[in-house]
Amino acid sequence: MKILLMRHGEAELVARNDFSRPLTDCGYAESRQMANFLRKKSIDIQQALVSPYLRAQQTLSIIREIFPLLTNNQVNTLQALRPGGISNQVLSYLKELDKKITQSVIIISHLPLIEALLTEILHKENKMIFTTSSIAYIDLNFHWLFNKVQWQVSPREILGNPFY
Repeated sequence: MKILLMRHGEAELVARNDFSRPLTDCGYAESRQMANFLRKKSIDIQQALVSPYLRAQQTLSIIREIFPLLTNNQVNTLQALRPGGISNQVLSYLKELDKKITQSVIIISHLPLIEALLTEILHKENKMIFTTSSIAYIDLNFHWLFNKVQWQVSPREILGNPFY
């Protein structure tokens, strides 16, 4: 299974509560830039898993503009993907998708959950830095326990590299 692990776009610092912090204009722009990057790389997305928090939902809405084939039955909002979520619950959900022969999943979530999830997937401490809208492309294999990060990219790297 291919996993696209994405941190939500940049969000406002001040809001009524953490749950309702919206994306900034920069957060929208960076998320759109990353969605276009995925389209240019011909990445296939069969399923989306997203945090219930507003900024993650807004990031998903931008992905869905670029990947309109993601229908409502291909999108699941998971409480386990909130900032203080539980990574092994996310992995259990991914195992169920794997049994259904799902080939590719985008996960849109937050720190520190993304770091905890990567630590579990890679079976070692995560050393990657996830700025807002960053994406890691991971080969996940539940049968052989050989998981590998194929690449990681941030909006800043795309802007500075004409080959993206």
